[in-house]
Amino acid sequence: MLKHAELTLRRIESFLANTLRPGLWPVEAPLEAAVYRPEGAPRDYRNTAIRPAEAAGFAYQPVQAGYAWGPIWSDAWYRFVGTVPAEWKGKKIVARLNTGAESIVWDGDNPLQGIDEHHGEILLFEKARGGESVTLTVQATGMNPNVSVHGKPKEPSPTPFTFGYANLAVYDEERIGLYFDVSVALGVLKEQPADSPRYGQLLYALNEVVNLYDADDPGSIPACRQRLAETYAKPACPSAHKISAVGHAHIDTAWLWPLERTQYKCLHTFATATRFMDSYPEYVFVCSQAAQYAWVKQLAPKLYERIREKIQAGQWEVVGSMWVEADCNLSSGESLVRQILHGKNFFKDEFGIETKDLWLPDVFGYAAALPQILKKARIDYFLTQKISWNQINKFPHHTFWWQGIDGTRIFTHFPPADTYNAAVTPKELAYNVRNFRDHGRSDRSLYVYGYGDGGGGPTIEMLENARRLKSVEGMPEVTQEKALEFFRKAEAEARDLPLWVGELYLELHRGTYTTQARNKKGNRKSELLLRDAEFLSAVDPHGL
Repeated sequence: MLKHAELTLRRIESFLANTLRPGLWPVEAPLEAAVYRPEGAPRDYRNTAIRPAEAAGFAYQPVQAGYAWGPIWSDAWYRFVGTVPAEWKGKKIVARLNTGAESIVWDGDNPLQGIDEHHGEILLFEKARGGESVTLTVQATGMNPNVSVHGKPKEPSPTPFTFGYANLAVYDEERIGLYFDVSVALGVLKEQPADSPRYGQLLYALNEVVNLYDADDPGSIPACRQRLAETYAKPACPSAHKISAVGHAHIDTAWLWPLERTQYKCLHTFATATRFMDSYPEYVFVCSQAAQYAWVKQLAPKLYERIREKIQAGQWEVVGSMWVEADCNLSSGESLVRQILHGKNFFKDEFGIETKDLWLPDVFGYAAALPQILKKARIDYFLTQKISWNQINKFPHHTFWWQGIDGTRIFTHFPPADTYNAAVTPKELAYNVRNFRDHGRSDRSLYVYGYGDGGGGPTIEMLENARRLKSVEGMPEVTQEKALEFFRKAEAEARDLPLWVGELYLELHRGTYTTQARNKKGNRKSELLLRDAEFLSAVDPHGL
């Protein structure tokens, strides 16, 4: 028979999942939907005759929810039209969109925000007058869906994507705030010992919230939030582990999609990040690859200027130092030097910033020559997440000195959440603390959150959670701040850090190099040709 506390916990979980979450959007109004399908094969942004600024002139055809489109890599341009109801005057209004694929909301040639399964709403009016006309132009791009069943290839459907809905909705900040209050407090409760005072306090307060809530009385919501705040808003203890949280959207420059779709993912994700920064001034987002900035500069100059503004405001942090997040095993030393030279020069020329870290969360191992290369390039800090993927030997440290073959040392950190796609949940934060292997020598760690590879980066839920988890009894302290601030604090405070000498070898992805011998040969030939070209240019710079 279940104990009373277990029954109460189940009641709270049911309240969150079956009452609060389905009730987040009680007031909606449909938008009229129409679609334009470009003819021909999927197109490269750089060469296509169809450009976002021309979307207003497309011949759109009306469609209803359930409209199926495709194939993969193709675009569907949607136009959503409607009017804000007069009775919504004074309300905060969003559009809730689901095209069935990764999407960008465009204003002419300006990408406003990405829409995807994790980012389903775009803010339209902070305080509506009522009666405003709304027209949204949305480019949906069909990325590769799951095309296998039980590991066996299957023929992909010609129409694998389905338009779901397009609605105007009232963003009820109190109602949505209560949902996040309960969700975070419940998460904190679950990370406490069941026999602790903190567990009992939160369980009792959450149960009272369930009792106070009346779906037919909006006035019950402030009372619920106040009751929960009385117990929930207690600060973390002075000895709590300190976490520096930074938003991130790791985007593989080359992986499961054509290169032009990587460019699309950059526009989609970066537009979302800059837009959310307007509503969350504490939000800090990092991006590491100079090549991706260069694409945005070329394809979406207005977005690039927003990024520049957010860098100056301190909300967008330039990290990484390389042109792309480069492989560190196949590449020659000269290639790695060139990666850093071009990356650092780009950031210096474009933003006046000299980066001080190497940010490589997801490459397949790290050569023992890297510390020397980094120090000679005026790089002081190194970060990766990938070594946590080891199949056999769990790496023994998270904050340590890494020493190369010549004796050079560099301050190194592996985020102990064991992911660069964290979600800012109490469960993950508690694991981050438990998993951290250097408590005796260091009091803080870096936490990298947000959906990557076109997932759009941090979500509203992550940002709301971060606000609530800044300082909560039973949890670590969480500060949203730049990665460079973390590195400087961690290095200054660290005590007698351990030393790792030699290569950082990844016990995973074996065979990924040897199976691509043609690529290896091509890379090496290109390196040699580049060396020869540079030598000849130095000998005869005028080409005589």
